[in-house]
Amino acid sequence: MEIWRRFLEAVAKGEGLTSVTRILMEETSCPSLLTDVTLRILACSFPAGTGYKFEDDSLPLPCDFWLRGEGKEIYEGSLPLGGEQVDFLSMAIGQQELWGYLFLLGSRDDRYREYLRAASQAAVVELSRLRLSQEAERRYRNEFIQDILYNNLPSREAIISRAQLWGWDLSRPHALVVLEVREGPVTGHQAVMERFRNLVSRIAAKYCPQVILADRSEQLILLLPYPLQGQGPAKIWLNKLLQSLAREVEQCLPGQEFLAGVGRLYTSVDQLYRAYQEAKLALYVGRLLFPKEKIIFFDQLGALRFLINQGEQELADFYADMLGPLEDYDKQHNTDLLPTLVEFLRSSADYALTAERLFIHVNTLRYRLRKIEEILGVDLRDINTLVNLYTALQAKMILKII
Repeated sequence: MEIWRRFLEAVAKGEGLTSVTRILMEETSCPSLLTDVTLRILACSFPAGTGYKFEDDSLPLPCDFWLRGEGKEIYEGSLPLGGEQVDFLSMAIGQQELWGYLFLLGSRDDRYREYLRAASQAAVVELSRLRLSQEAERRYRNEFIQDILYNNLPSREAIISRAQLWGWDLSRPHALVVLEVREGPVTGHQAVMERFRNLVSRIAAKYCPQVILADRSEQLILLLPYPLQGQGPAKIWLNKLLQSLAREVEQCLPGQEFLAGVGRLYTSVDQLYRAYQEAKLALYVGRLLFPKEKIIFFDQLGALRFLINQGEQELADFYADMLGPLEDYDKQHNTDLLPTLVEFLRSSADYALTAERLFIHVNTLRYRLRKIEEILGVDLRDINTLVNLYTALQAKMILKII
């Protein structure tokens, strides 16, 4: 078909993303747009005399648009523009991996479906070219940030000098935050991470234009310059920023839970490697001990702040002395005494609450706790015993992170 030929010729010439929306607009006489996975507009073309204003360069679609359209080749809908509801046809770009969306505004005509299919194939090629350069830049940026996080650079001066090549001023104090989303009812975690990365980059920059973003595995790392006005005010500022970020991310990613771990605030960039370890620990422990909290600061962790500075062997020995016999007993007899003790400590030694969380009768709980006392040779009514056992569990958490 002629429409396929036009798109293929434009791709062969490397005319870019705008050529995709331009040809689509010329063939249909409808406004056409190309967005990323977060609905941020990357290219658009409008017929003469037609135009729309978009806040933050994004389409004003429902936040669950991509969930509604999942599994559909072409999605029909409407969106509010210029005080009215405007019909549209939309098609996802990419098959095995979602790269973005094409939109044709002002029509749901079935004749245009083939035009969208042809435009989508052209968009894949153009986006792949764009992403090659973006991925290379992101890889080099991540490698530099990794050198900072693992203390691989020789001095503070070396860090600041290399950062200047990226246009970053790391002579200023920066807060370090580790972010992740807990996956909900979606298909394809890769698509979720792509949306998460793009959303955090865009939203965080709105609140803090000098933000530095890197990613490692399935987590994002934010470096945020903060005002020199003391630890207290800086922490309040950072907490407000992260709360706002959490609200917007969860609104745009329905079914996903935003989590953040924050290291202590250091005034020198050569201490960020410590903040990174602290932020990871805060995120991991917060997930277990504070399940209702979205943002956990390292200095909320109490005694864990002292444990993290201990050597691995000391932590392993302490855990083995305190809880090793119970773990061994569970393995030999196929019992759940250690998980029972964990829930008992998490429930602040409240019998009723522990039994409720474990879905067992309180008498069954009492029997298990007596067995635990017998195996460990302790008295679970003694506060010192409870502190030691709880600390041993915290040591185990740290070992898992290390």
